[in-house]
Amino acid sequence: MGNNLLKGKKGIIFGALDEKSIAWKTASQCFAEGAQLVLTNAPVALRMGVINKLAEQCGNAPVIGADVTNMDDLKKLFEESLKHFGGGIDFILRTQQANGFWSDPEFNAPGFPRVFYLKYHGYDKYFPLLALARYRNLTNAES
Repeated sequence: MGNNLLKGKKGIIFGALDEKSIAWKTASQCFAEGAQLVLTNAPVALRMGVINKLAEQCGNAPVIGADVTNMDDLKKLFEESLKHFGGGIDFILRTQQANGFWSDPEFNAPGFPRVFYLKYHGYDKYFPLLALARYRNLTNAES
């Protein structure tokens, strides 16, 4: 039983494979805090995992297969999610890969469109950790 911290919030959670995955635990906690969810994973992972069990535990959340490298799959995922929620989405959670990194082949660093781009191959590896460290430092400073 949660504190309804996410009551009324609607989110899509990628990558819940089984009870040991970060996404599974996160989905369970989000639901306990009042969130409405759509669960997704790559079609091959859906066959290997037990995501339907999680869907039942999360109020019969829909499970929509989507390969994140396929734009048609992503379009279908978002269209079906919007239909399910009857409107917008408040959050999206994508878990890190088994190697500990967050792959984002479309973007590798910040820049100014049509002005300059930085080519920094470590961006997808270090930015999430820097963001988490910044958040930790800000929350520690407030307490």
